[in-house]
Amino acid sequence: MESMKFTPRRPPEWPPQRVWREVDDAAQVWDDLHEQGCEVHFELDEESGRLAIEMRDLEGNVLEALSPSDALAIAATGRARGLQ
Repeated sequence: MESMKFTPRRPPEWPPQRVWREVDDAAQVWDDLHEQGCEVHFELDEESGRLAIEMRDLEGNVLEALSPSDALAIAATGRARGLQ
């Protein structure tokens, strides 16, 4: 009988490195916004099922309502409108 060699398979890296890079990028945007004195707040309205997105100061005061495209632009740049 031929001898069989067992070679354990290593599990793939989890989560993938690209996920960790995206987490790092998101953390940088968070830091950039906080340095500008603001944050983006997401809340689901349970009655309507709609997502509300707001720019708030660090005390939680609403500065303005944001559209989803506004929120994505902020996520991409790390810059709050009007505070550039």
